Amino acid sequence: ADGGLLVREPGAAPSTEVRVAHDEPEGPRWLPVRVLRRAPAPVLLLDDLDPFRDRFDAPAADRLGAEEADARARRFAEAWSL
Repeated sequence: ADGGLLVREPGAAPSTEVRVAHDEPEGPRWLPVRVLRRAPAPVLLLDDLDPFRDRFDAPAADRLGAEEADARARRFAEAWSL
């Protein structure tokens, strides 16, 4: 059986470990990378969680809401069809 992933904060106590199944939905202790699926565009992973994405003198924006992520998927698919 698939054991999923073991997630822990570096330097934290072992009791802070969380086991996450590969298909675990978003929840209070787990935020998966978003998968944008909208034909005819290919599947796109949207990583809006990486703490080191604040490059090029621009601060990292907050995580997108579900509606915002869906809007981006829709715009990406529209652009892809051009």
